[in-house]
Amino acid sequence: MNALDARVTKTREKLTAALIDLMNEAPLEKISVQKLTTRAHVTRGTFYLHYQDKNDFIQQLMSRTLDEWLESARVRANLVATDPVKWQMTASGEIERFSLIRALQFVAERRDLFLLLIRNEHFFQFRKQLSERLTLGVKQFYQQLQSEIGELTVPIDLQAAFLTSAFRGITSHWLEVNTMYAPHFVDEAFQSLTHRELTQLIVADWFSAD
Repeated sequence: MNALDARVTKTREKLTAALIDLMNEAPLEKISVQKLTTRAHVTRGTFYLHYQDKNDFIQQLMSRTLDEWLESARVRANLVATDPVKWQMTASGEIERFSLIRALQFVAERRDLFLLLIRNEHFFQFRKQLSERLTLGVKQFYQQLQSEIGELTVPIDLQAAFLTSAFRGITSHWLEVNTMYAPHFVDEAFQSLTHRELTQLIVADWFSAD
């Protein structure tokens, strides 16, 4: 990273921290560019070098955070020909997967930002885009494995909706309880709850078939 990139990153971090701080005091519509730059100790001129207005700053923040988050969780794997399907992590694998542990570690390092993006009503677009990207990832994953696993009992769109909602719900709760569980524990719990036989999801019987 050169000196210019470092300054841009520092400015972005200061503005993000200022936004988080200000939103503990007032709703988004009450926060002006002037208030944002004053709290961040950044000049308005510097702000407008990078953003058209407050909305542009918010949109870039959401887009960049989502891109970096999903990229941090992306891993590659080779399929091992066993039953049930197993995975062998490799540097040059052919199947792309989503590492829940890496995703949670990324969130834990930016807890205040994700509390804002995932739980605050003003950032519904972030949650919508997250669901869309995760759903796409699940469907692409299935397309790569379709020849191995054959026809699905439960349609892929329902599976994708279930897994996406489960991930969002667990992440939101994890943030709410101050990330009290270690990422690897949450990963194991998620894998158990979403296991194909659902042997651990006894409470699913609450949803009666009658």
